Amino acid sequence: MYRGVAKYPKIGALDTGAIFVLDEYRWTFPSAWSRISAADKIFLDTIRYKTDVGTGGNITATTFNKVCPVLGFSPIRVLPINRVMPSPCPIIGDNPFEFCGQSVPDSKFDCKPIPSGFVAPPGGVVYEWSVTPSDGWTKIFSFKNSAAYITDGQKERVVKVKVSAYGVSSECSLTVPLYVAHPLTTVKSTFLGKKLLCNTEKFFLDSPLPNLLPSGSSATWNVSSITPGINTPVTPLSGNGTSAQLTASGIGGARSKIEFVVQGCGVSTILADTFFAGLPALYNQRINGIPGTQAFLCPGSHYAALKVEGANSSCVTWTNSGNNPYNFNCLSADIYLTGYSGSSAFTARATNECGTNDTRFFFTPKTFGCNSWGLNIFPNPAVDFMTVETKITENSPLQEAPSFEEVRLINGVGNLVFQSQQAGKSITIPLGGISPGIYTLQAIANGEQVSKVINIKLE
Repeated sequence: MYRGVAKYPKIGALDTGAIFVLDEYRWTFPSAWSRISAADKIFLDTIRYKTDVGTGGNITATTFNKVCPVLGFSPIRVLPINRVMPSPCPIIGDNPFEFCGQSVPDSKFDCKPIPSGFVAPPGGVVYEWSVTPSDGWTKIFSFKNSAAYITDGQKERVVKVKVSAYGVSSECSLTVPLYVAHPLTTVKSTFLGKKLLCNTEKFFLDSPLPNLLPSGSSATWNVSSITPGINTPVTPLSGNGTSAQLTASGIGGARSKIEFVVQGCGVSTILADTFFAGLPALYNQRINGIPGTQAFLCPGSHYAALKVEGANSSCVTWTNSGNNPYNFNCLSADIYLTGYSGSSAFTARATNECGTNDTRFFFTPKTFGCNSWGLNIFPNPAVDFMTVETKITENSPLQEAPSFEEVRLINGVGNLVFQSQQAGKSITIPLGGISPGIYTLQAIANGEQVSKVINIKLE
């Protein structure tokens, strides 16, 4: 049942001097429509209506002047009422999945229900079901808003339904994808969620269906590391079938991934799981930010750092030649050597159920090049003048930059072209009479000599 209100939009203005409104309205409805009650006066400018069918139609209204029917006006207004069918988009039933190369139980589809207020015409609502492409699918039945098919699983299909009533229709479609493995198929392992492979374990595909893979399809698998810079310590790394027997070598491990690739009918499905294999991984070792585990260092403060994966705790243990251990967070596993002045060997250790893994850092004192101060020279290249300043180095024991004791400028053949014994932390050297070329600046401060190569008047 559909109800509505129609109101006639009157044209022109009433005679303001008239005592009575002398207009009369006459309404016309389609044959299946009617006024809601006999009390609704047909000559009023507003009328209520009802209809029990879903067709569109037109309501017409005519107005007359009862005093001057000839000189008055009688325009006709047409109010169109349109019917649009509800969307019938299909809904997948209990068994929506196709399998490559074999028939599966019925695939059932249902339409969205027609709204409860919809009154069907005498001929009812007509549903038309179709499948594209149609080959390989057999319709078992279609009854009103439901249809069921037996599928061969060879192609992706589009299921379409068209619903019609009262001369109008609406349609909707649903794409049914092709699967070569059930969407609920997962990768499992015999260690049941531990995600840590120490010795030998088995990975396998697990599916809720009796037949894991349809006929005509195949599966392969491969293992790869997802820890940067470290190979996975697992053998073998690839194979065929729906299961994989893997062995960890026990060396420093890596976070790893196993992928099963199921292929058939021109499509493929990838199923994957991740795990950690072997002893904890200690990697990305650095000394003062430079990759490596050995370094020659000047006296001062330095640090060693690494990253760790697969450890039971969030820390690695640092040991310095048998002294008390140092514990640092494994995400930034750093150790600082404050006031370093001699040889040291630090061991970093991480532990998991597979055992322990160590890495060692070696620090050796430098015998040269360990100045407590350095130089700032600008501009370089220089043209008209050059400014030279002292600065303290990163690991210097000095609290502030020292003052110059002597500054010399030597050309490429060893001749002295400038010399100053002016004290101070900064000096400006005029370059007006100096030829273009490569020069060596030698400076003495705090009893130490520092040299630096500079470029004068060269682009």
